[in-house]
Amino acid sequence: MKKYCTLLVSIAIIAFSFSAKAQTYQWAKSGGGGGADNGTSITTDGSGFSYICGTYSGSATFGTFNLVGGGSYIAKYDPNGVCQWAVKCGGNVASIKVGYITGSYMGAATFGTFTLNSLGGTIDIFIARFDVSTGSFLWASTAGSAFDDDYGTDISFDTGGNPILTGYFWDQATFATYNLVGSGWEIFIAHYLATN
Repeated sequence: MKKYCTLLVSIAIIAFSFSAKAQTYQWAKSGGGGGADNGTSITTDGSGFSYICGTYSGSATFGTFNLVGGGSYIAKYDPNGVCQWAVKCGGNVASIKVGYITGSYMGAATFGTFTLNSLGGTIDIFIARFDVSTGSFLWASTAGSAFDDDYGTDISFDTGGNPILTGYFWDQATFATYNLVGSGWEIFIAHYLATN
């Protein structure tokens, strides 16, 4: 019986070694600068373009695009790994999807020509829409409360392409005319219209 089990294990190992394949890299690129830089999220579109986000300190270079002043960024790469654009933005970007970002910010956060101010100086939620061709921001919106900290963590879409945002808040949070009330840390889901 022991010989039979050893034989079966040996056959399984040999079969697995023949079926295992190494991955082939298509490309790899670096971005950032000399400081503490990170990538927090990535997504792709139907044409194979990649969108990334994260934070950088000091200055950062993505392909031929240079960002200064530290903060958050979004960038787009083509299917061959060539950076199409890189844009500085406010807040701490937690998630990127095609055309949208979300995260949190304290004080003020600027997204192109749009500046958001946190409610009462606490950490609040943002969602911002950007043009996928240029990286220019089309709109930005805030949510949260003046009393406690609130965080946007991820985005998805309904069948019509409208963004649905999730994250968490402490005790209460306001999304336009919708006021959510909880007890301690609570989860939220908020549905936006793409035309907003």
